[in-house]
Amino acid sequence: PSINRAPAIHLATPRLALTLPTCSTHIQAQVDDDTWPSLPLSVLWTVQDGPGPVDFTDPLAPSTHVSVRLPGEYRLRLAASDGEF
Repeated sequence: PSINRAPAIHLATPRLALTLPTCSTHIQAQVDDDTWPSLPLSVLWTVQDGPGPVDFTDPLAPSTHVSVRLPGEYRLRLAASDGEF
């Protein structure tokens, strides 16, 4: 029997810096999975910490556009699931 491994997330740029007045950028990630079990792979971007709201163009896509409204440091998180992990 196959052993399921958790999806692996690879960020193109783990740390980004924006200089005002630029308040948005494109973030890229790749999610790899062993395709077992044969369930759809899902991803979700969330905000872990920051001084204000964050808008994702598509929080369910590995690569998306992100916008912030207030200056400061933000921590974003990308989670991936293969239905088991």
